[in-house]
Amino acid sequence: MFAQAAAEKGQSVTIYCDSKYSIDCITKWANGWKAKGWKKANGEIKNLDIIKPAHALYLEIAKKIKVAHVKGHAGVEGNELADRMSVVAVEQRETDLCRYEDFASISELLAMARG
Repeated sequence: MFAQAAAEKGQSVTIYCDSKYSIDCITKWANGWKAKGWKKANGEIKNLDIIKPAHALYLEIAKKIKVAHVKGHAGVEGNELADRMSVVAVEQRETDLCRYEDFASISELLAMARG
């Protein structure tokens, strides 16, 4: 949603993700699944409750953004930060999109052990 707001303001937006599978689900495969009534030939589509809204949002902003793959756990600061934020979300049982304001700095969050 932050990417959508930035793109609508004309800002350059690139979403980096360490999961090629997730990228392909949203940018490639979901089109075919949707055309087939959200089914695939060889079984269930896992995480469909996440894929459907993510794909819908992607379609809204696809022409205004780039989606790029980045290697996970390779020291890429933004990816490491996202990893730590996911650990915090699990620990706090957070299910909604939120900002993490309990940390004094990004350095503090990055210093956390990986989950």
